[in-house]
Amino acid sequence: MQLISVLKEKIRAMGSDVKVLTDAEEEEAARVMVASFGGTETTAAEQCSSAYLGPKLAKWNNPARLAWFEVCMLRMLKCAMSPGDSVAIGILSKDKTLGAVCIAKPHTDKTGSHRTDPVLLPVWADPKCDEYQKPRATQLQALREELGEAEAETEKQLREARGKAYHGMCNKLHETYAPGPHLYVQAMAVDPPYQRQGLAQRALGVISELGDELGVPCYLECAGERNKLVYEKAGYETAGGRGFEMNHPGVEDPPRDEFNGNAITRVYGMVRPPKR
Repeated sequence: MQLISVLKEKIRAMGSDVKVLTDAEEEEAARVMVASFGGTETTAAEQCSSAYLGPKLAKWNNPARLAWFEVCMLRMLKCAMSPGDSVAIGILSKDKTLGAVCIAKPHTDKTGSHRTDPVLLPVWADPKCDEYQKPRATQLQALREELGEAEAETEKQLREARGKAYHGMCNKLHETYAPGPHLYVQAMAVDPPYQRQGLAQRALGVISELGDELGVPCYLECAGERNKLVYEKAGYETAGGRGFEMNHPGVEDPPRDEFNGNAITRVYGMVRPPKR
């Protein structure tokens, strides 16, 4: 039995408020993730994504911005719901609606060793696939309508430069601080109406329990002091001290962290050691 199947069975046994998300819940899960990562009129956006998009797409309800988040969140969910890649966990709120989504990818096998079973990505994850190209085309059209043809192309090049810098930074953190078998928390999203109600801690607790059973650490990256404190509460430790400032080439106005004296926002690699 592949590890993903084992993890799903364990998750299903963790309580009525925890579920393994399926294709039938994809649309609602994507909505939760877009609102959490993209921000709303009253809640802040995830800082790495916002810095990647840049100041011209900073407003939470900008059509091009929303289209970008929809493409990214759907692609992440599609991969997580495919056989053998990751697991998408849903946490229900007190009113039994989907309040939080957590995606975790095991870099381990059932014995706590490096993963050896095949990782099977869905066809949708291929950028050449029509199912990917349709929402992608919507995103690019929204950018052109928002900025104009020439400026949209310039912004695309800037985003690519920023994305390369941010992905490189996160990859370096991951390789440095989680070189062995581990569970990788790819995304933690809480629907804004249900934030500050313990749903993130519940989801992270599920991942922690899985890591403890396997005897492997859990690892993630996060941006900003506020998020860092959330993960520290769940037992994560900041790896390597201060993290990296988000002041890379192509970032004319790097994001500032209001929870850290308005200093340039930092990205942290965080590790939770196994408890067994």
